[in-house]
Amino acid sequence: MATPALKARAERETLQVLNPFLEVLRSPEEIKIPKETLVGALGHFISTLDGDRLDSFIQDVLASPSLWKTLDSAQIEAAVRPAPKLKANALRPEVKDGWIMRNRLSKACQAWLKDVVKIVMRGGSLGNHAVVILIGLLQGLDDADDIDWGKPRVELEEEIVIALAERFEKNSCDALDMFCSAAESIDPARLRALDLRVSYVH
Repeated sequence: MATPALKARAERETLQVLNPFLEVLRSPEEIKIPKETLVGALGHFISTLDGDRLDSFIQDVLASPSLWKTLDSAQIEAAVRPAPKLKANALRPEVKDGWIMRNRLSKACQAWLKDVVKIVMRGGSLGNHAVVILIGLLQGLDDADDIDWGKPRVELEEEIVIALAERFEKNSCDALDMFCSAAESIDPARLRALDLRVSYVH
Protein backbone atom coordinates (compact mmCIF):
# COMPACT_ATOMS: atom_id res chain seq x y z
CA MET A 1 0.00 0.00 0.00
CA ALA A 2 1.35 3.43 -0.94
CA THR A 3 2.61 5.63 1.87
CA PRO A 4 1.30 9.21 2.31
CA ALA A 5 4.61 10.52 0.96
CA LEU A 6 4.34 8.41 -2.19
CA LYS A 7 0.73 9.47 -2.68
CA ALA A 8 1.67 13.13 -2.32
CA ARG A 9 4.48 12.71 -4.84
CA ALA A 10 2.16 10.97 -7.31
CA GLU A 11 -0.37 13.77 -6.93
CA ARG A 12 2.28 16.43 -7.63
CA GLU A 13 3.42 14.56 -10.73
CA THR A 14 -0.18 14.23 -11.94
CA LEU A 15 -0.80 17.96 -11.54
CA GLN A 16 2.40 18.80 -13.40
CA VAL A 17 1.00 16.98 -16.42
CA LEU A 18 -2.68 17.79 -15.88
CA ASN A 19 -2.53 21.58 -15.83
CA PRO A 20 -0.81 21.97 -19.23
CA PHE A 21 -3.18 19.35 -20.65
CA LEU A 22 -6.21 21.33 -19.44
CA GLU A 23 -4.83 24.42 -21.17
CA VAL A 24 -4.69 22.44 -24.40
CA LEU A 25 -8.30 21.27 -23.99
CA ARG A 26 -9.53 24.79 -23.29
CA SER A 27 -7.73 26.36 -26.19
CA PRO A 28 -9.42 26.78 -29.58
CA GLU A 29 -6.05 26.24 -31.24
CA GLU A 30 -5.30 23.02 -33.11
CA ILE A 31 -4.03 20.30 -30.79
CA LYS A 32 -0.47 19.36 -31.68
CA ILE A 33 -0.08 16.59 -29.12
CA PRO A 34 0.36 13.21 -30.87
CA LYS A 35 -3.00 11.44 -31.08
CA GLU A 36 -1.66 8.40 -29.23
CA THR A 37 -0.64 10.62 -26.30
CA LEU A 38 -3.95 12.47 -26.39
CA VAL A 39 -5.95 9.24 -26.37
CA GLY A 40 -3.90 7.81 -23.51
CA ALA A 41 -4.27 10.96 -21.42
CA LEU A 42 -8.07 10.93 -21.52
CA GLY A 43 -8.46 7.45 -20.05
CA HIS A 44 -5.63 8.01 -17.60
CA PHE A 45 -7.04 11.18 -16.07
CA ILE A 46 -10.62 9.90 -15.88
CA SER A 47 -9.36 6.90 -13.90
CA THR A 48 -6.86 8.84 -11.77
CA LEU A 49 -8.56 12.09 -10.77
CA ASP A 50 -11.33 12.38 -8.19
CA GLY A 51 -13.57 14.96 -6.59
CA ASP A 52 -13.54 18.48 -8.01
CA ARG A 53 -10.54 17.74 -10.25
CA LEU A 54 -12.38 14.88 -11.95
CA ASP A 55 -15.47 17.05 -12.32
CA SER A 56 -13.49 19.91 -13.84
CA PHE A 57 -11.57 17.59 -16.16
CA ILE A 58 -14.69 15.93 -17.57
CA GLN A 59 -16.41 19.28 -18.10
CA ASP A 60 -13.33 20.54 -19.97
CA VAL A 61 -13.36 17.41 -22.13
CA LEU A 62 -17.04 17.83 -22.95
CA ALA A 63 -16.68 21.53 -23.78
CA SER A 64 -13.29 21.44 -25.48
CA PRO A 65 -13.33 23.51 -28.69
CA SER A 66 -10.37 21.58 -30.09
CA LEU A 67 -10.54 17.97 -28.84
CA TRP A 68 -13.66 17.01 -30.81
CA LYS A 69 -12.11 18.40 -34.00
CA THR A 70 -8.91 16.43 -33.47
CA LEU A 71 -10.45 13.06 -32.55
CA ASP A 72 -13.61 11.54 -33.96
CA SER A 73 -16.26 9.91 -31.77
CA ALA A 74 -14.84 6.40 -32.18
CA GLN A 75 -11.39 7.58 -31.13
CA ILE A 76 -12.78 9.31 -28.04
CA GLU A 77 -14.78 6.20 -27.12
CA ALA A 78 -11.55 4.21 -27.45
CA ALA A 79 -9.72 6.77 -25.30
CA VAL A 80 -12.28 6.56 -22.50
CA ARG A 81 -12.65 2.78 -22.68
CA PRO A 82 -9.55 1.86 -20.60
CA ALA A 83 -10.66 4.02 -17.65
CA PRO A 84 -12.82 1.42 -15.82
CA LYS A 85 -10.12 -1.24 -15.91
CA LEU A 86 -7.42 1.24 -14.92
CA LYS A 87 -9.56 2.37 -11.99
CA ALA A 88 -10.30 -1.19 -10.91
CA ASN A 89 -6.58 -2.02 -10.96
CA ALA A 90 -5.79 1.09 -8.92
CA LEU A 91 -8.42 0.22 -6.34
CA ARG A 92 -7.55 -3.47 -6.15
CA PRO A 93 -6.37 -4.21 -2.61
CA GLU A 94 -2.83 -5.49 -2.22
CA VAL A 95 -3.98 -8.38 -0.05
CA LYS A 96 -4.95 -12.00 -0.47
CA ASP A 97 -7.84 -12.55 -2.81
CA GLY A 98 -11.14 -13.50 -1.24
CA TRP A 99 -14.87 -12.93 -1.52
CA ILE A 100 -14.95 -10.08 1.01
CA MET A 101 -12.15 -8.16 -0.68
CA ARG A 102 -13.68 -8.70 -4.14
CA ASN A 103 -16.98 -7.38 -2.84
CA ARG A 104 -15.29 -4.28 -1.41
CA LEU A 105 -13.48 -3.71 -4.69
CA SER A 106 -16.73 -3.99 -6.66
CA LYS A 107 -18.45 -1.52 -4.32
CA ALA A 108 -15.60 0.97 -4.72
CA CYS A 109 -15.69 0.58 -8.52
CA GLN A 110 -19.45 1.05 -8.54
CA ALA A 111 -19.12 4.26 -6.52
CA TRP A 112 -16.52 5.57 -8.98
CA LEU A 113 -18.68 4.72 -12.00
CA LYS A 114 -21.72 6.37 -10.44
CA ASP A 115 -19.72 9.54 -9.78
CA VAL A 116 -18.32 9.70 -13.32
CA VAL A 117 -21.74 9.18 -14.94
CA LYS A 118 -23.26 11.82 -12.66
CA ILE A 119 -20.60 14.33 -13.71
CA VAL A 120 -21.04 13.56 -17.42
CA MET A 121 -24.82 13.86 -17.14
CA ARG A 122 -24.86 17.15 -15.28
CA GLY A 123 -27.53 19.40 -16.72
CA GLY A 124 -29.97 16.63 -17.63
CA SER A 125 -30.28 16.50 -21.41
CA LEU A 126 -27.32 14.66 -22.93
CA GLY A 127 -25.43 16.24 -25.80
CA ASN A 128 -23.59 14.07 -28.31
CA HIS A 129 -20.26 14.57 -26.55
CA ALA A 130 -21.68 13.25 -23.30
CA VAL A 131 -23.21 10.21 -25.01
CA VAL A 132 -19.87 9.37 -26.62
CA ILE A 133 -18.15 9.50 -23.23
CA LEU A 134 -20.83 7.27 -21.68
CA ILE A 135 -20.53 4.73 -24.50
CA GLY A 136 -16.75 4.61 -24.02
CA LEU A 137 -17.27 3.99 -20.30
CA LEU A 138 -19.79 1.23 -20.98
CA GLN A 139 -17.45 -0.50 -23.42
CA GLY A 140 -14.74 -0.33 -20.77
CA LEU A 141 -16.89 -2.15 -18.22
CA ASP A 142 -16.79 -5.20 -20.49
CA ASP A 143 -12.98 -5.14 -20.28
CA ALA A 144 -13.16 -5.28 -16.46
CA ASP A 145 -15.59 -8.19 -16.34
CA ASP A 146 -14.15 -9.50 -13.06
CA ILE A 147 -15.85 -6.54 -11.36
CA ASP A 148 -19.52 -6.58 -10.41
CA TRP A 149 -20.59 -3.15 -11.69
CA GLY A 150 -24.06 -3.66 -10.26
CA LYS A 151 -26.78 -1.02 -10.35
CA PRO A 152 -24.54 1.78 -11.70
CA ARG A 153 -23.99 -0.26 -14.86
CA VAL A 154 -27.73 -0.87 -15.25
CA GLU A 155 -28.37 2.86 -14.87
CA LEU A 156 -25.63 3.68 -17.38
CA GLU A 157 -27.14 1.30 -19.95
CA GLU A 158 -30.57 2.81 -19.37
CA GLU A 159 -29.31 6.36 -19.85
CA ILE A 160 -27.63 5.40 -23.12
CA VAL A 161 -30.78 3.65 -24.36
CA ILE A 162 -32.84 6.76 -23.56
CA ALA A 163 -30.31 8.96 -25.38
CA LEU A 164 -30.37 6.65 -28.41
CA ALA A 165 -34.17 6.57 -28.45
CA GLU A 166 -34.30 10.37 -28.46
CA ARG A 167 -31.89 10.52 -31.38
CA PHE A 168 -33.73 7.90 -33.44
CA GLU A 169 -36.98 9.73 -32.82
CA LYS A 170 -35.40 12.91 -34.19
CA ASN A 171 -33.72 11.02 -37.07
CA SER A 172 -30.35 12.23 -35.85
CA CYS A 173 -27.51 11.47 -38.24
CA ASP A 174 -25.39 10.24 -35.30
CA ALA A 175 -27.96 7.78 -33.96
CA LEU A 176 -26.95 4.72 -36.00
CA ASP A 177 -23.22 5.10 -35.29
CA MET A 178 -23.94 5.46 -31.58
CA PHE A 179 -26.20 2.43 -31.62
CA CYS A 180 -23.57 0.29 -33.34
CA SER A 181 -20.94 1.36 -30.80
CA ALA A 182 -23.11 0.67 -27.76
CA ALA A 183 -25.33 -2.25 -28.72
CA GLU A 184 -22.98 -5.13 -27.89
CA SER A 185 -22.49 -3.80 -24.36
CA ILE A 186 -26.17 -3.26 -23.53
CA ASP A 187 -28.45 -5.95 -22.11
CA PRO A 188 -30.71 -7.15 -24.97
CA ALA A 189 -33.76 -6.70 -22.75
CA ARG A 190 -33.04 -2.98 -22.55
CA LEU A 191 -32.36 -2.74 -26.27
CA ARG A 192 -35.89 -3.95 -27.01
CA ALA A 193 -37.10 -0.44 -26.18
CA LEU A 194 -35.36 0.64 -29.40
CA ASP A 195 -36.85 -2.04 -31.70
CA LEU A 196 -39.37 0.20 -33.41
CA ARG A 197 -36.91 3.00 -33.84
CA VAL A 198 -34.06 0.94 -35.28
CA SER A 199 -36.09 -1.47 -37.40
CA TYR A 200 -34.52 -0.06 -40.55
CA VAL A 201 -31.10 -1.28 -39.35
CA HIS A 202 -32.00 -4.90 -40.08
